[in-house]
Amino acid sequence: MKRTEIRLAGSGGQGLITAARIMAKAALLDGLNALQSQVYGAEARGGATKSEVVMANREVWYPEVLEPDIVAIMTKASFVKYGLKVKKNGLRIIDTFMVPEYDDHPDFKTVGIPFTHYDETQLKNRLSTNIVLIGYLIAKTKVVRPESFVKAIGDFFKDEKLSNNEKAFWLGHSLLGKEDRISG
Repeated sequence: MKRTEIRLAGSGGQGLITAARIMAKAALLDGLNALQSQVYGAEARGGATKSEVVMANREVWYPEVLEPDIVAIMTKASFVKYGLKVKKNGLRIIDTFMVPEYDDHPDFKTVGIPFTHYDETQLKNRLSTNIVLIGYLIAKTKVVRPESFVKAIGDFFKDEKLSNNEKAFWLGHSLLGKEDRISG
């Protein structure tokens, strides 16, 4: 694997920082090098956030995302701020429940799925939409093994929260092929 840069963008409280931390741990379990960083909005909960993961099979000398290969977007504000900042031929994943209208772009692929809707209707909450999205991202891109991500969840959650996040991951993983919209 070459250097892969992933940006998760949304608002404070959506759990994107936790999701990125779990993904970085999963990369380590797969024998990769990984670094995770985040930026909180001034308001913390509800403010703009981004969390990034850099992973590679060699040393990672620069920890920040320069040009993301994958951008996952969970809010309209994060779409406006980060929606066009994707590497040429990269992948942009959009939660179409939160961002129903967006333009396609000729330089990268865009996938739209209503992750929040699936979380609400199938898991009966919105607390694990971040993990539903990551489940899909991993199914689509294979950046880490699904088993590694599930194992890494156990480093962050216990008991009922662990079980709920495992279910959320596998729900997202099962959404491959059920996209609302694919372009690029």
